[in-house]
Amino acid sequence: MKPSFTRGFRLHLPGGRHLDGAEFPSSRVYVLDDPEYGFATVATSLEHLLPSYHGARVEWPPVADQGTDAEPDPDAALHRSAEEDVTRVIDLYEQWVKAGPPPLGTSTSRWWDARLAELHNAIRPPADGAQQDGPQA
Repeated sequence: MKPSFTRGFRLHLPGGRHLDGAEFPSSRVYVLDDPEYGFATVATSLEHLLPSYHGARVEWPPVADQGTDAEPDPDAALHRSAEEDVTRVIDLYEQWVKAGPPPLGTSTSRWWDARLAELHNAIRPPADGAQQDGPQA
């Protein structure tokens, strides 16, 4: 797999010590031998690097940890929010169908105002979760 930018790895040495390294898209690798003094080993490829570290093994991070291969969907939150809005509106519709028409003697204007306030709250719920003030039927 050719990384789109750099890909980190850990080089485990036989004595139990490990070194941090990176592989670049050009296949060049960089291993930090001594972070305190800034000593590093650079090679044209991992195959050229490994003979310098006899018995070492390379550990790659899981694919999900690498941002280039597992990018989150930027629209996922928007889709989830839209689905929640539609679900609330459908639930409200079903509630209205069960309730039926306004009772006799109820002001139709007030009844519609209450339904519109309920619809507004279903589409844009109040931030604190409390019901907004509006006409009650």
